Amino acid sequence: MLYLFKFFIKKLNCYIELIKPRIVFSNLLSALAGYFFALKNNNINIIIFVFMIIGLFCIISCGCVLNNIFDRKNDKKMKRTMNRILVKNKIFLKKSIIFSIFLFFIGSFFLYFFVNKLVYFISLIGLFIYVILYTIILKKKYTYSTLIGAFSGSCPILVGYFSVKNYNIFYSFFLFLIFFFWQIPHSYSISLLYLKDYKKANIKVFPMVNNFQTTLFHMYIYVNLLIFFTFILGIISYLNNFHLIIFLLLGFFWLFLISKGNNIFLNYSNWLSNIFKFSIFYIFFFNISICLNYK
Repeated sequence: MLYLFKFFIKKLNCYIELIKPRIVFSNLLSALAGYFFALKNNNINIIIFVFMIIGLFCIISCGCVLNNIFDRKNDKKMKRTMNRILVKNKIFLKKSIIFSIFLFFIGSFFLYFFVNKLVYFISLIGLFIYVILYTIILKKKYTYSTLIGAFSGSCPILVGYFSVKNYNIFYSFFLFLIFFFWQIPHSYSISLLYLKDYKKANIKVFPMVNNFQTTLFHMYIYVNLLIFFTFILGIISYLNNFHLIIFLLLGFFWLFLISKGNNIFLNYSNWLSNIFKFSIFYIFFFNISICLNYK
């Protein structure tokens, strides 16, 4: 009996690893922020809310599984990914494909029939961009693949936002832009942090093709755009003054961290680690603040 239990846990861990739980969690948190942002002072529809979470969980997980499948050869060449399940266990490939199909149909069922068609359509766009355009077509060959991938990463907050009936397309546009412009400097910090790995796999991330100063300059531009659209969101009264000031200060602090990259006495590893961790903290705090701002 104990052996069966251990066997079950081991298999379960394999499937959990496949769906990349940290990515799934962060995207679901963005969807929650979008949902409560649109909800404002209205009551929660528990049924739609629960099915939105389940459906989106399945669609995002499906994308992560497919990413693992199509990226397994690249993962083998990179130190930080060489121990992923499909690199170590080739036999698990067929089960992974079946698992991704299962997740896709379950997610589609809940979003299409229990939430609404627009939400389902947005989730499909996000899945298509992430798996087909980004992972399969662009990631290996083009530096601007990060820009395309950012479109996919901005879809979850729209899924949450459009799950509420009294949504406003104009306001959703600013939410989308904030998440879009956040993702690019965040992705560039990852690329810089693991640049040696990307070179080994010959994945043409932006810092690999462009020099360090150019990468810093672009990060600076995108964080400035993030600050600008956060300010606009506050101006149209969808962020209270306290939250607006906090996020503007956080944005300027992010710029300060980036500017430290020009210091010739820079501890490069610590600096990269700090801007990467801060980018995660920024979006996590942004999402949590919107959720807590409900009523």
